[in-house]
Amino acid sequence: MQSAKGLRKNRRGKSVHDQVLAACESLLLDETPPEQVSLADVLKLANVARATVYHHFGDLEGLVGTAILSVYARNVRGDIEAMADVLHSAPDAESLGIALRAVTRISQSDERKRSRSLRASFICYAHGRPKLATDLASLQSELTGDMTIVISSAQQRGFLRSDISPHAMAVFLQAYSLGKVVDDIAAHHLAPGSWEDLIDKLVSELFIRAK
Repeated sequence: MQSAKGLRKNRRGKSVHDQVLAACESLLLDETPPEQVSLADVLKLANVARATVYHHFGDLEGLVGTAILSVYARNVRGDIEAMADVLHSAPDAESLGIALRAVTRISQSDERKRSRSLRASFICYAHGRPKLATDLASLQSELTGDMTIVISSAQQRGFLRSDISPHAMAVFLQAYSLGKVVDDIAAHHLAPGSWEDLIDKLVSELFIRAK
């Protein structure tokens, strides 16, 4: 059985781990490109010694990679949880459609613009970095798998069409969210609401089961 001293040590260790990770995430979210994150900046923000980073993450690259995975997954996990709540509480397909439209507007909002840009840049950054590329591939498969489970549940309840692969649906839902980057970087943007209206029609007509 672990001693009280050992438990305190573990709690302190996790706290320091999270503190360092949060500092690196903060730099990434503050528009510092991954390749420009410096150990000095991390140490200053986290207020820890250099050895702490090496103890918990191996090296700076290991820390940056861990932070990238955390930031990459954050909003996607939130969207999956929101979809799961919607699918669990919706009494019928019509109510499901209304609730999904609300989720769409959150995921496609201007507030998510920076998040979309970061995810795209992280995918590019992973090229040429085998370990990060492998970890990112594993994480993406996990996220898609979680969303596939949620969609399968809705199919079983008769709310979504069962003749379309739930895996394909899960990829599509994530693809249009990330794909908004194309309009985010354009000189001339889509008319407000037109992208969301298109998604609503596609989801309603292609996925939601007509009664």
